[in-house]
Amino acid sequence: MTAERNLRTNFAFYPPAEDGGAGHATLEPLERTVRQGFPEPTVEYRKSGVHNMTVLDFEVELAPDVWVDGTAAMPRPDHSYITLTDVTADEAAVFAVWLRDSFVSPRLSQVGGISANPPSVG
Repeated sequence: MTAERNLRTNFAFYPPAEDGGAGHATLEPLERTVRQGFPEPTVEYRKSGVHNMTVLDFEVELAPDVWVDGTAAMPRPDHSYITLTDVTADEAAVFAVWLRDSFVSPRLSQVGGISANPPSVG
């Protein structure tokens, strides 16, 4: 008997450590891209209690009845991230492909684009 594995965890996406400002991303273009890419997303700005910066919370439907929650912060090019909370690897992969194809600059997409590893702390 094979048991289905449905492991859920959090995923974070960062710009490449060697070129953190390459995407020149801000929250407003990300919000527009989320609204264009997903039907009826929930999008809300709030002040992060941890870092005292504005973040963008979002909930999108990846597929029928498959919802993911995320948070994005882009206060400076060298400190940008998008996180997904309580998702499967398959769900994160679908979101990562959408992010690459819809939001990440074409130059970054050609060289691997989204980094699975956070930038090193100096």
